[in-house]
Amino acid sequence: MKCLNRRNRETMERLTEGLADPSGEGESSRTIDRGGAGIMAVHVERIGKSRYSVAHYYKSNGDLVADPDVEFVHLNGEWIPVAIQEPIGGYRVAVQCDASGNPVRWSLREQADLARFSNTLIANIREQQRIE
Repeated sequence: MKCLNRRNRETMERLTEGLADPSGEGESSRTIDRGGAGIMAVHVERIGKSRYSVAHYYKSNGDLVADPDVEFVHLNGEWIPVAIQEPIGGYRVAVQCDASGNPVRWSLREQADLARFSNTLIANIREQQRIE
């Protein structure tokens, strides 16, 4: 399976640092909006023990729409993109995981494509939100 590259892995560590497990106490999400006019804020959420969501949202007819929302599993120090939700493409799962976050079934081609997209997304977020 394809993971985020080293620089993007470091960015994900910064984005998710300190997020609490949603079943416990503490904040399990944050919004970062340092991009200025025309740059969408990034929303980062811990959605499971080792599962995280990184998303941009816009409003359409009063509803928030993910554009996109990528889910990652943090496993053995690596960030593995596993699913994506897009306004046109819908929700696609490239990797199915068990309750502990361990991958159990996946599509090599779709997961590799998602990893390429995710590396570009995280690099753009790092630049747009000025994450060092």
